[in-house]
Amino acid sequence: MRAAISDGHGRRAGGVRPGAGLYEAVGDRLGQVNTLAGIGQVRLAPGEQAQADALLERAIEIFTAIGGCYSVAAQTGNYGWTLYTLGRKHPARPYLLRAAELFDAIGLPDHAERHRRAAES
Repeated sequence: MRAAISDGHGRRAGGVRPGAGLYEAVGDRLGQVNTLAGIGQVRLAPGEQAQADALLERAIEIFTAIGGCYSVAAQTGNYGWTLYTLGRKHPARPYLLRAAELFDAIGLPDHAERHRRAAES
């Protein structure tokens, strides 16, 4: 059975509904947010940047609400790394730099430096 993926606000994000809406329905915010972030990363590959950004933004809102400071930094960085490995270094740069700032803010300078170096390469 095919169903729409929720963007976390009850709006269709397209595709098959593997989890975000289901997690949302049972109140599992961590499952919901991880699914939204993962779907967003998948959207980066075919160049669906606007949809990916909307999903990341929603994921960050939920991570922030549930106290996931590390997850905000990690998922922001993951978007950057996804673009970077796809050979899209220029679009990856803002994600990697933002992740570096976030990792610095939570006391993970090694993580921050790794992201900074990638952004500058």
